Amino acid sequence: SAEFVGAEDVYECRVDNGGICDPDPTRATCTEVAGALPTCTCNDAAGFVTMPGKAEGSECGLQSEMYTLSTRADTYFLLHHADALEYGWRVAEIKMFSDVGCTEQVVYEAAVCAGVYGETLPAGVYAGPAGSATEACYSKVRGTYPSATVADVTPTNLFNEQAEAQPTMAWWSECLNCNPEPAGPTKAQHTMATELEGPAYIEWYVNKQLRIECVEVTQIQRHHSSQLVLEMGPAQGLGCGMEDGVPRCAPTQVFRADVDVSTAETVPAGSAASGVETSILKTQIRTTCGTQDTQIFAELLGGAAAPRGGVVGSYGQVSVTENNVVPSACHCQQLCADHVPYGCRTWKYYDGNGLKHCYLQAEP
Repeated sequence: SAEFVGAEDVYECRVDNGGICDPDPTRATCTEVAGALPTCTCNDAAGFVTMPGKAEGSECGLQSEMYTLSTRADTYFLLHHADALEYGWRVAEIKMFSDVGCTEQVVYEAAVCAGVYGETLPAGVYAGPAGSATEACYSKVRGTYPSATVADVTPTNLFNEQAEAQPTMAWWSECLNCNPEPAGPTKAQHTMATELEGPAYIEWYVNKQLRIECVEVTQIQRHHSSQLVLEMGPAQGLGCGMEDGVPRCAPTQVFRADVDVSTAETVPAGSAASGVETSILKTQIRTTCGTQDTQIFAELLGGAAAPRGGVVGSYGQVSVTENNVVPSACHCQQLCADHVPYGCRTWKYYDGNGLKHCYLQAEP
């Protein structure tokens, strides 16, 4: 007779990549361990790493570059008219919203930033450049109507966050016959030191992490522009910025909106600066980038010096404890513009199920 002692183990990796590993074998490797559960490892060489908050190898995704707020530029907005104005330009209010439905307002005081992240400047908009070297963000208009008798025409009225914009609180342009075409350099070449004989404009910028998807402009009828242009771009860049004497950075996106005069709202005489009944026009400009629910397929941007298989075009959340995601599609588009010298040609942005991810792509 004989006695035998045996042991039996299951080849877990043969079924669904082990069950506890990422089910896609191109993303993760399942390794058998005698008498124990298999080990899971994300395929580093292909650029895959374990997702934040997940067990090793259980859920693998592309290695993400860190979207670091400290290295990103704030966003500027430049509003001007595209048509000739014969009686000057009067703007009663500008409001910003974080959604395309224009319902979730971003108060300007919270939107502006100062030299130290998290600080805010006083609410309002101010003519001219920043007053000190530590004041990194400011707003500007091109010319205000000079009058000692007409009250409440200053640029501080543009962002005073009234519940309802009223003509008693409006900004009046300095020009009465406002020409939409610049006489000299282009907008991108414009500097604070050289004023153009071009359109009146309103310029402001907001904190780098904010998502602005709608801007509402309220104008005074008969002193309004029928065609508004809103430019958006980085506040700082190589050889460009918001400082005095420095050219503006080229806009990342330009939005245009026709003003519908049939939507005019009447303001009673008692509320109007002139003492007579007048009207205001509200125009909402959607400031979104790309085409929703549409994908462009191309190779993910890569580089020989990049870690983990050369993947540099993936910007997702790399930590569950840090706010380092790309805030919006427009931020993703700006990332691609910044990476054009490195081969970025298209981009994709995913926003769903609590996940935001920006993909930078090279040639198809």
